[in-house]
Amino acid sequence: MAFRNLLSAVGACAILLAVILLPWNAVAQNISRAPQIELRQVGATVEAVTVETYGVAKPSAVRQYLSLRRGSSLQQTALDADFNNLVNLGGYRVRLDIGEGRAPKAVTLHWIVMSPWFRISKRSFFAQMPLTDPTGGIDMRISSPQIGDRASHVTAQAALNLYARHYYAGYEAPIRVDPKSGREADFIVNYFGEQNITRLNTQVAITTYDWTAGAQAFYLLRSTRGTQFEIGLRQERSTGRVPSGIIAPTLYPISRGPARNTLAEIGLSHACDGYPPNCNIQYRFAFIDGIGGLGSTTRFQQYRADVARYIPVHTSTLALHAVELRTGGVIPESRLVCASGLRGYTIAYCGTDAQVFQAEYRIRDAAPQKLKFVVFTETGATRVRGGNQSWALPNYQWHADSGVGIRYRGVALDVGYGRNGYRFTLALEGETF
Repeated sequence: MAFRNLLSAVGACAILLAVILLPWNAVAQNISRAPQIELRQVGATVEAVTVETYGVAKPSAVRQYLSLRRGSSLQQTALDADFNNLVNLGGYRVRLDIGEGRAPKAVTLHWIVMSPWFRISKRSFFAQMPLTDPTGGIDMRISSPQIGDRASHVTAQAALNLYARHYYAGYEAPIRVDPKSGREADFIVNYFGEQNITRLNTQVAITTYDWTAGAQAFYLLRSTRGTQFEIGLRQERSTGRVPSGIIAPTLYPISRGPARNTLAEIGLSHACDGYPPNCNIQYRFAFIDGIGGLGSTTRFQQYRADVARYIPVHTSTLALHAVELRTGGVIPESRLVCASGLRGYTIAYCGTDAQVFQAEYRIRDAAPQKLKFVVFTETGATRVRGGNQSWALPNYQWHADSGVGIRYRGVALDVGYGRNGYRFTLALEGETF
């Protein structure tokens, strides 16, 4: 009980801190691109490469991301690639000074790199790890000084939104970094604790909480183009205080006793390098298999397909989003899936399977203006396999809404109209598609 109360208190304080610091942090991390080399420097010989580090970064760790070395020919494409490696793979804040060498047509490269011990960011939902269990919202991360020459480090991380609080503490070790192709392979092992809040539309609307703790190990392959691949194993234990009220042979009631599961996981995602309309597609696919063994209470499968497509219309964008969530076997109530993100409803509709379809027209979002407007329409549905209650039927029950919204400095304010009337929603853009 004390652990659960601590999770709630830490999560509430962290969300408040994140909202306060987010605008400042967004400016601090506003890294655009590598400097443009002059025409006379194209093809120049790199005479020396030096690295100056701050925070928890080490020069030896930074160098593994650099393809331009002493004796290389300076080209803009190679310079851009090294800059992107440091920012997108290493997670560093970067500056570069290009100096004149001693020899004719020679240059020196001086990299100034910082890796702060504490970072707070609003990452794209499609980029958030672990790929098989995303949270959306805000990331906060504490990193130790780098261990060894390959940037291994101990980390503590929180991923937070209004309905979920996920905490991780563990060890991350780069296995291989290829600076020419812009790829990195990591081995990650951590212990995690999660609190999920679900509002269920039963006969009387109820709010349920579940707590999950466990350990996981996974292999992560990342590229500077935003693609990530993950495969791993997880052992978890889930408990709940209030029953969901849904009775079906496909559900394991964790309010009566803890659920223990051994899970094999695989995930693939692609996130945009910059918020739309600077990209045309984002996606996330994940498969979880409760393989049994090691005291597992049930066996089940969980599938996720999440795709967002962005179509430019002059300076505006038409954004389309589709989500398909499916489960098989007997799932713990902590693994209920929800038709979330429907802005015209106070209650998220949850079940064993869910679907969401959204269309949003973002007016002049490519124009250089801080205040932006959107109009949207969306619908979502859930079902319960084997269910026979009026609020938990085996066929899909649909809920549609439409509305308008504004966007300002990473904050989204929407008003949606559904069958229950109007509803205002305040969120961070990182929680949306």
